[in-house]
Amino acid sequence: MSVQFWPDLFRPRIMSLERDAVQYLRQLWAWWIKYSDPFEKLKRKEDRKAKEMAERLDKNLKNKSSP
Repeated sequence: MSVQFWPDLFRPRIMSLERDAVQYLRQLWAWWIKYSDPFEKLKRKEDRKAKEMAERLDKNLKNKSSP
């Protein structure tokens, strides 16, 4: 007959460490997807270019409309 009190003694702490580790890995994965996605970078770059072009067009239209 063997008494296994060590695993039962440390089980709550191990479970909380596992939960913390899983939460950390999920946050890390979300950060990685958010900041390393090449398509997202391209989209942001295209959005910036489109915004600059729209500003230039607005500026040109204002200059042409005002005599």
